[in-house]
Amino acid sequence: MEQGFGHMPVEKLTAERVIPNTKDLFLGEQSDYISSEAHARLDTLAADSLILAESGITETEGKRLATYDKYKKAFLVDGEKVSLGALIAARHLGIDIAMPASLESSGEGKRARKLMIGRKADDVLYGALNAELATALAEETRRKDMLKAKAYEEIAKRSGQESRQLGVFAENIMIGVAETIAIDRPDLGLTVMPANAYQDVEEKIDFIVATTTKRRGVGVDASDLPDESRSVGVQFTINTSKAEHKADQIAKAKERGVHVDDIVYVAIEKRML
Repeated sequence: MEQGFGHMPVEKLTAERVIPNTKDLFLGEQSDYISSEAHARLDTLAADSLILAESGITETEGKRLATYDKYKKAFLVDGEKVSLGALIAARHLGIDIAMPASLESSGEGKRARKLMIGRKADDVLYGALNAELATALAEETRRKDMLKAKAYEEIAKRSGQESRQLGVFAENIMIGVAETIAIDRPDLGLTVMPANAYQDVEEKIDFIVATTTKRRGVGVDASDLPDESRSVGVQFTINTSKAEHKADQIAKAKERGVHVDDIVYVAIEKRML
């Protein structure tokens, strides 16, 4: 999510200014599983991740170059017109986009660079936070449920790492599509983020789409209305043969209680990808 960087240079951003929303939103009630030492490490990583994210969009060989055409009022990548959302979400597909400092000659270009830096920094933090959480949960559940402990261990290993598994790539496509819509249609009030290890194992959620809208009222100024939030967990798979099993898992998770308003099951056949 965009972290509200304002007009401060990246090198002056501190962990305290950047990490609270990312950490709190991602970990939620599971934050207590992580030790104070781990929290301190993550705070340091928050500051470092911004520097890494900015260096990651510099113009180098092999990267696709993003520019902004002031006359067309559009972003171009290798000469092709793309939306801001598609530009930012391209990272989910493993596409490296160069966004040089020269983009900041326009307001739109400046916004795009800040947004990409923030999102790439969040990606690093999500991976690190999830690895810490999964490791802690694996230790917590080892004596009670060995299968769950192993599931958490696997999540800890792959968190923050690139994967060539088709299922993971398919999930990244879905997250990318949702994020593209969220950025290109700010009027919808959408935010998209991956599920944490607990939500993955206990609640069968792969990623979460949340909405924030104004409650409707007759004859009331919309600006005076309180925000109404709703979150939906998405269980995504390309193994359509397990539809009944997945539906049963979701039903049981709902019975136990979940941290979202609803969970939906989405299946896409491999050949469609």
